[in-house]
Amino acid sequence: VLGTANDLNCVDARGSAAWVVGDDATAFRSSNSGANWTQLDLHADGGPDVKAVWVESADTVFVTGGGGFIRRSVDGGNTWIFQQHGLQGQISDLYFIGRVGWAASSRLRAVMRTLNGGAIWSLPAGAVTSRAWTNRLSVSGATRGNTIAMNPFNRKVFYSVFANLVWRS
Repeated sequence: VLGTANDLNCVDARGSAAWVVGDDATAFRSSNSGANWTQLDLHADGGPDVKAVWVESADTVFVTGGGGFIRRSVDGGNTWIFQQHGLQGQISDLYFIGRVGWAASSRLRAVMRTLNGGAIWSLPAGAVTSRAWTNRLSVSGATRGNTIAMNPFNRKVFYSVFANLVWRS
């Protein structure tokens, strides 16, 4: 029993190193084949759902999930390096053969590939990414400072301040 109420989404192991990841930035690590578990702080603002984990070695691990993040740690999860890529959506699974790896999205029907252990990720030939913003609100007046905040009890609720108004998502 890991002692979390969050849904768990993936488990992976290499040798005696094992990892379990889940919703709301849940991550557990074991260095003794699952006899004992340590919960990790992924230092992830907003508590994203972690959908997949790939254990490369006792110290090197990849985690990925909601929002399209891929993180790599080479020190057992103490520090993390964000992997740069163009996929702007949840990544649901990771798989590696040596330094060649794939990251798949179940929501965008896309698979990225790396040929060098995650340093560079690329979308398939012909894949196009685009970003667009739609103005939902016209507000006049000055806006200064930190004008957006996430509800600490519900990560799906945001607040924004414009002029003399407070908006809730």
